[in-house]
Amino acid sequence: ATYANVAAAVRDARVVHLATHGSLDPAVPADSYLLLAEGYRLDVIDIAALQLDQTDLVVLSACETGIGKPGLEYATLARAFALAKVPTVVASYWKVDDGATASLMEAFYASMRDHPDSGFLEAMAAAQRSLIASGGRYADPAAWAAFTLFGKP
Repeated sequence: ATYANVAAAVRDARVVHLATHGSLDPAVPADSYLLLAEGYRLDVIDIAALQLDQTDLVVLSACETGIGKPGLEYATLARAFALAKVPTVVASYWKVDDGATASLMEAFYASMRDHPDSGFLEAMAAAQRSLIASGGRYADPAAWAAFTLFGKP
């Protein structure tokens, strides 16, 4: 997605899911970004400019979107969305496997669909439990534990 497409699509979106490459700059957290189409780097300034008034949840399905520099742990891409008034953000603490992330996110959205009154935190917990119960290659916590919720559960 281009920046223009993202900016237009998020205006009325309750849930925004960005499955892309995340790049953490630990020396200058404000220079961290999500990679969009055409090599565009969606940084904290761009995030602040997005119209996210209708958004309840942003899912950053990308690497290292929930961590910052030691001493500046709050300076993250997830925090940038929180400052843009998004009440709940899903982000990751480390580099994540694409297959494991896809499986987790599929289970997360299935849980949200099947139990709409449970909330985002319960949907994520249910998704994580379903990967454990599957006994497959993504049952190990290292495959799914990178993702957590920031903000309102």
